[in-house]
Amino acid sequence: MVKKLLYLLVVISLLIPIIGCHETSSSTSTSTSTTTSTTGTTTTDSPPPVTTNTPAVYPLDFKLKLSKIPQPGETAELTLDVSPMDLFLLSSDKPKEGLANSKVWLDFTWVNLEGSYSDAKHGVSVPLSEVLVSGKTDIQGDVREQESLHCTIKLPREGIWIIRGNVLGEGWASPETITKMYAIADGYAIGYGFTPNPELASSPLAYLMYFPYGQIGYYTLNEMYNPIIQEIDISEAPKTGESATITVKITSLHDIYGFSSDIRFFHNDKHEVVPGKSLYLNGDLSWSGDLKANEPVLYSVNIKFPEEGEWKIGTVGITESDPRMFQDRIELTIGDGRSFYGWKPLPKIESSGPDPNQAALNLDTGETVFPYKTDTTQPAQSAPSTSPSPQSTPFNWIPIIIAISAVCVIGGVLSYLLIIRRHGRK
Repeated sequence: MVKKLLYLLVVISLLIPIIGCHETSSSTSTSTSTTTSTTGTTTTDSPPPVTTNTPAVYPLDFKLKLSKIPQPGETAELTLDVSPMDLFLLSSDKPKEGLANSKVWLDFTWVNLEGSYSDAKHGVSVPLSEVLVSGKTDIQGDVREQESLHCTIKLPREGIWIIRGNVLGEGWASPETITKMYAIADGYAIGYGFTPNPELASSPLAYLMYFPYGQIGYYTLNEMYNPIIQEIDISEAPKTGESATITVKITSLHDIYGFSSDIRFFHNDKHEVVPGKSLYLNGDLSWSGDLKANEPVLYSVNIKFPEEGEWKIGTVGITESDPRMFQDRIELTIGDGRSFYGWKPLPKIESSGPDPNQAALNLDTGETVFPYKTDTTQPAQSAPSTSPSPQSTPFNWIPIIIAISAVCVIGGVLSYLLIIRRHGRK
C-alpha cells in the first residue's frame, strides 16, 4: 500500500510542472496572437477604445494641374477637376445631400520674399484681375460625376505663389481644399510645398526651405492661452549694415494695469545675448504702461545688424497680474549678399552622443531671454509598421515553484509514512 502511494505521489510531482508549463505556454500564445492580430489597437487586458460619432464625410477627388510654372509675365493653363469618389457617385436625377448646390472656386495668395516678417508668415490675397487672363475661376451647382474649371493665368511678379482649389457643399461647415505652391525668384520657377522638394533643395532657392512662407496662421485673443498677445515684426530681412524697423504690437483681452515689454537680441552662432545698444539706431527698445481691452499699443525701433549670422529677435512682456511671460520672436539669417527668414537646419551627425539639434535646442531654451522655442517644421515620422513586433516572453517561475512545493510535500509525506512504519514494526 505504501509503495503504491509513493508511486502515485512521484507521478503527480512529475505531471505538475508539465501541466503548469503547458497552461503558461497556452496563455502566452493566446496573448501574443491577440496583440499581433490587433496591431494599433488595445489588447484584451485593456478596456475597449472609446469611439466618438463623427459627421459624415463626402470624399472628393481633387486634381489641380498647371501646364507649367510660368515666369513673371508668362501664361499657363490651369485646370481644377473635382468629382465625388466612386462610392458617392450621384444618380442623374437625385443629388446626394451635402453635394447639392456646391460651390467650386480658385483663389491666389502671394508671399513677398523681400517684404516684412508678417508678409512672409501670412502672404496676401491677390485679386483675380491680377492673375486671370481668360476662362472661369468659379462655378456653382450640383457636383455630380465631375466638375472642371479651366482658365489661363499669369503670375505677375516673383515670390511664393499659393493656388488653392476649394469646394463648399450645402450644409458643410468648411470647404475641402487642394493647395499647390510655387517659388519664383532669381530666374527660377520651382515647386514649393509642405514636403521636401529635391529640385528646390539643389537649387539656389534652397534657402526658401528654412521658413514656412505663407503657412503661419494668426494669433487670436482668448481667455485661457492668449489673454495678451505680443506680435513682433520687422520691415525686411536686411543685409549686414542695412537698417530695418522692428515693431511690437501689444493687444489685451482685458484692461491691464502695469504691463512692461522689451525687445531683445540673440546671436545663435555665438550662443550669446547681444545688448540692444549694439544694434540701436533710434526709437524705443521697450515700453511700459497700462493696456486697454482690444486697444492695440505699438512701439518700434530702427536697428542695424553689425555682423552676419543667425539672429533671433524676441519680445518679452510681463505684468504683475499674470505670472506668465508673453512672447514672440523672429528668426532670420543675416548675410552680406543675401538675408532671409529662418535658420538653416543643423546637419545630422551619426554619433552615440546627444543629438546636436537637440543639444542646440536645449542650450537655446536655457537662455532667460527666450525660455521656449517652437519649431516651425514638423519632424519626419516613420510610417507605422504593419508587421507584428517581436514579443519577449518573460521567464515563468510558477512551474518551478509548484514542482518544489510538490517535492517538499512528497518528502514530508514519505517521512511521515516511514516513521509510522518503523513504529508499527516495533
